[in-house]
Amino acid sequence: MVIYFTGTGNSKYAAEAIADRMRDKAVCANDYIKKKKKGKFESQFPWVFVFPVYLSSMAKIFADFIRQSEFTGEKKAYFAATCASEMGSAPNICRQLCEEKGLEYMGTQKLIMPQNYIVYFPMTDPLECNMRLYRTNADVEALCSVIFLDKKIKAKEADKTEYNVTMFVEKLYYKFFTSTRGFHANDSCTGCGLCVRGCPVNKITLKDGKPSWKGNCIHCMACINRCPKEAINYGKRTVGKRRYVCKTYQQLPRD
Repeated sequence: MVIYFTGTGNSKYAAEAIADRMRDKAVCANDYIKKKKKGKFESQFPWVFVFPVYLSSMAKIFADFIRQSEFTGEKKAYFAATCASEMGSAPNICRQLCEEKGLEYMGTQKLIMPQNYIVYFPMTDPLECNMRLYRTNADVEALCSVIFLDKKIKAKEADKTEYNVTMFVEKLYYKFFTSTRGFHANDSCTGCGLCVRGCPVNKITLKDGKPSWKGNCIHCMACINRCPKEAINYGKRTVGKRRYVCKTYQQLPRD
């Protein structure tokens, strides 16, 4: 079973590509997280967890979901990290989760995907986006071959210093830098509610036909990037920046 969390579609794309090749099914954790439900899963095939890398680590919201959920049947677990450059301490977290859940850690595969965190970074060039998706398809093929052969992925884990720094920065970030106060919608907003439905942590409501944010979020960028009118911004940091939503996975031709 392939289980994934996604904001702008990178991990969804990868998860569906893996599930297609493995003749397995992909399950979206967002649906459970939004309803504050833990998962109860059973699989006779190896587990594959697909997630975005936030702050050089597994997205905390997905790590917490795995911790709270139940996994029965197969014990082998593979992980696929979608990121713009490096996985950082993500493999360390994956191994720890397996130890906590009684699963056999089989390694973490890096999948380089387009940049989507446009608050602090520019969006990846459209041509480069397509090239990264093309390369991801090849990396997915390689990952599935490893799973079929029942082998482990050789993934370098962060050393103790890097790991400790990552965990320290992560705590500071989620405590002080994920306020929703910067989000706002301009006059292009039609009040369609897509941002409300897509927010995995339910931090957006419609007020007088416009989105209103409250509390801290995870900065998954779903609301900004998925807005059909590009009406949502974060302060002035995202004004004029190109938006990004990953293409829907399409089954590739087979030999």
